[in-house]
Amino acid sequence: MCRTTIVEECLASNQRKKPSVVLIYFLGHPDRSVMAMFRSLIKQLIAALIAQSRPIEADIRDSLEDAFGEDNRRPEIDQVVNEILRPLLKSFDDVTVLLDGIDECEQHEQNLMWMWLKLILTTASLRLLISCQDDVDVGLQFQGIDRIRMDLNLNGDDINIYIEEQIAQHSQPGQLMEDKDFRLVVKDILKSTAKGM
Repeated sequence: MCRTTIVEECLASNQRKKPSVVLIYFLGHPDRSVMAMFRSLIKQLIAALIAQSRPIEADIRDSLEDAFGEDNRRPEIDQVVNEILRPLLKSFDDVTVLLDGIDECEQHEQNLMWMWLKLILTTASLRLLISCQDDVDVGLQFQGIDRIRMDLNLNGDDINIYIEEQIAQHSQPGQLMEDKDFRLVVKDILKSTAKGM
């Protein structure tokens, strides 16, 4: 019996579909607002379409001009989500959204985010990965989701391996980490300040 790996299955699946896209947003810096997140996701979707030489539909272009045109308007979130983001998401069969730092937001921004994300999930086919501290219970917001809990005290070995590998990649003659003493100082600082993150 011939078995395929998960990677092979994903590659085969992606070859049968319209293009896929992965969108990433960190809510910690500098603007923690829902609008800033949606603007970033829109920019990433447009960049993905351009990179794939795919046209942006005329009605989406008109909505972009209306919302963000030269008048420097401040559009409402419902306009941005309903007229721009949701139609752009439909341009892709496979969308993955990675959101990090929801716990960095004020409670009213979190509430807005949950409301709009729920709406988007009902109208677009996408996978959503949310990374946050334990004090934000994502499970209460979305029924039937998988939750993976990481114990920050137990992932120190993974962090150390990552730090070692990254420093090793930049330690050749002429590179930033060429000096052995400097490498040791950087390693110590990174390892002592990572705190499980």
